[in-house]
Amino acid sequence: MLINSIWVGHQVGPKLSPPILKHGLAMAVADQDKSAERAISFGPFRLFPRQRLLLEGGKPVHVGSRALDLLIALVERPGQLLSKGELISRAWPSTHVVETNLRFQIATLRRALRDGQEGRRYLETNTGRGYRFVADVAFETENATARPPSASPTGKHNLPARLTPLIGRTDVIAKLASRLPAVRLMTIVGPGGIGKTSVAIAIAERLMSAYEDGVWIVNFEQIGDSASVQSALAAALRMNFNPEDPVESLGAVLGPMRMLLVFDNCAHVIDAVASVVAAIMKSAPSVHILATSLEPLAVEGEHVHHLASLESPPESERLTASLRLLTWIFSAWGGLQPSSSRGCRCSPVGAARHCPATGPCAAPLTGAMAC
Repeated sequence: MLINSIWVGHQVGPKLSPPILKHGLAMAVADQDKSAERAISFGPFRLFPRQRLLLEGGKPVHVGSRALDLLIALVERPGQLLSKGELISRAWPSTHVVETNLRFQIATLRRALRDGQEGRRYLETNTGRGYRFVADVAFETENATARPPSASPTGKHNLPARLTPLIGRTDVIAKLASRLPAVRLMTIVGPGGIGKTSVAIAIAERLMSAYEDGVWIVNFEQIGDSASVQSALAAALRMNFNPEDPVESLGAVLGPMRMLLVFDNCAHVIDAVASVVAAIMKSAPSVHILATSLEPLAVEGEHVHHLASLESPPESERLTASLRLLTWIFSAWGGLQPSSSRGCRCSPVGAARHCPATGPCAAPLTGAMAC
């Protein structure tokens, strides 16, 4: 490994190191062979921009595509204030988005990096103007023949980070994950809000190691018309297709690849998605597709799974409806581990009087518990 340059963070304003900031990352690696993979290190993390891979302690960190675009932009210019407009242009090129989207993705990035926890400090907000990356940064190069960590299939994906546990779907996730590699095309069907997207992402996470060219999710929720379906797919895969015949060229590009595509929220552009899926199924035999929709795609070879609603919590005469739900959730998490002498971890936050860990509780509770 060759350390090209180091930027020492926590120096804002006139104390910044002029040579590093003047020349930036591009100058720091200008003399390196083009085949070398660039790596950027900060704290316990290593970022490989070209591979779009973030590692912590050698393990991939799940970061959404937009948040990763923002991270790359910020760490490539450490210590410099990047305006909101510049960051939006980087993460949403040729797309008009409101500032709220930027704030949401920055918050997502902070959670993934655990910024502000355990003494970590990476991102600084300049209210009304933008953001800067303030941690120590080292720019490295890895010999291309050394095969960077992103060569692992688990590093090739754009799945969003799952910040909360998925409750009550373990069996269906395991079942569908075992079936998908054999059937190639599967659509999870169900009403809005039932959890189709969460189940699909969980299945994709399980199967990442099975696809050497990666697992890629394409969310059609914000697609306003059928003509934009191919563009959304091209953007997610970072590929270019022939605009005169995008469907056929799509098959040609994906033909030799082995990957899993997750097509999410297909219902309102279902005809266009079905055309794309049919072309891929015909021309790319090692590309598998997992879709979510309100209705089936009606494509040859499609296997449909109707996602059922979650089971109701167990009945009990002593529990209110809300506490029955909490009891069931705690059970799905593996149960409570009481820490107090009386075995109850509930804090007095209201008026109900039952603790799912120990039975009747002396502390008053509302429908929520601080356990």
